[in-house]
Amino acid sequence: MPLLLAAGEPLHVVADRLGHKDAMVTSTVYAHVLAEQADQAADTFARVAGID
Repeated sequence: MPLLLAAGEPLHVVADRLGHKDAMVTSTVYAHVLAEQADQAADTFARVAGID
């Protein structure tokens, strides 16, 4: 399921797909994927804002 997170699917959707009643479980298990997404978002923001 990390592929779904990496593809941009919302955490709550992936959590539901995995049968997790609480998205916090999913967040804890796949925190490394979420951290990669945060890095990508920061890069995208910098590019769009012209802060390279």
